[in-house]
Amino acid sequence: MPPKKTTTPAAKAPAKTAAKPAAKPAAKPAAKPGVKAGGAKPAAAKPAEKPAAAPPPPKPVTFVEMGIKEIDSRVVFDKEGAVKASGKWACIVDENSLAPRFLRHRDVNMLTVPDPNEMQPETIRRALLGSIKFGKPFVLDMMETEMWEFVVDQFDKIQPGLMDTVLSKDILVPETYIKLFKEEVDGSDYQNMYNYNVEGFSMLITTSLPAPNESMLQKTYPVRVV
Repeated sequence: MPPKKTTTPAAKAPAKTAAKPAAKPAAKPAAKPGVKAGGAKPAAAKPAEKPAAAPPPPKPVTFVEMGIKEIDSRVVFDKEGAVKASGKWACIVDENSLAPRFLRHRDVNMLTVPDPNEMQPETIRRALLGSIKFGKPFVLDMMETEMWEFVVDQFDKIQPGLMDTVLSKDILVPETYIKLFKEEVDGSDYQNMYNYNVEGFSMLITTSLPAPNESMLQKTYPVRVV
């Protein structure tokens, strides 16, 4: 009998090893609040602007006291130079109204504030321009009335801000005072702005109120007749 063939069992294929899943990349840490992606920091917030400081209160008004006989030398002619040194024009407080009576006998251009005819803008303009032209004191007599704001408004009708221009002495600049000139009214004598006696010009305010307008006093050299 032929010999029996021995069948060798087939070798089993080695078991496949399951592939490990690829490792996931590590998650990025969450961005901190207020930080944009990409690492850029936001611009720092501007601090809130502080409100503008309130202007300091005005200084208390201090009067220079003098007798009526001193007004001429110390104020009108300013022989001591105190009015000029203040950088302001004088305001004379005289409860007896002697100062305006005295000034009416001087060579001045004087306007009475309560008189509506004298407070017309054209009347004011011509008196002011004439005072600068011929070097005279320009006087506003407030009498016993509180009409300062009205006077300022009347000056504004001539030129906006004219009262401040006069009180600050900017009116003494030729290019400024010549703006008051009207060729059709004033004539050629006023046309040359360098032919004005500016050095002789001054402004005076008189009042018989014991406590006049505070704003007026702050902008002038306050004198009280005693």
